[in-house]
Order: sequence, then C-alpha cells, then structure tokens
Amino acid sequence: MILRAWGWAWKQNLPAMEKMVLLVLGDTENAETGACHIRTRRLAEKAGVSQSTAERNLRTQRDKGLITINRTSLEDGSPGSSS
Repeated sequence: MILRAWGWAWKQNLPAMEKMVLLVLGDTENAETGACHIRTRRLAEKAGVSQSTAERNLRTQRDKGLITINRTSLEDGSPGSSS
C-alpha cells in the first residue's frame, strides 16, 4: 500500500463508496509511476461493490478530475485498465 496515496484519498470529500474505490486504487498504485493497474472486477471485489458500481465510481472520479483512466491491453491480449 502506498501511504501517500491513501492519505490523499482520505482527504477527498467523497461519499463512502467513492472513497472506498479511491482507497483501493491507492492500494494498487505504483510508487514510481503513480499508475494503478487493476481490473474493474478485482477493484469491485476489493471495494465490496458491484462491478457496475465500481465502473460508475471510476467515471465519476474521472469527471471530478481526481483520476485519469487509460485503457490498456494485458500481455495475453485481454482488456485491462490503468487508473
């Protein structure tokens, strides 16, 4: 876990579910790049929300300027994302 990311996430004025999704992202942050590589299905599992709720929260946070979303492909060619 990256404590800097968690500290920043806790300071955001967000509803509980949005904050939990942001905290899970902080838990997966790469310290050197700041990127978070996690599938939305896994993000939803860790946050305790449905996949559609996780996706909606990601879009909301993107729209608020808190995160950026870059779609990527994994080594096996399956879709992934970097938030």
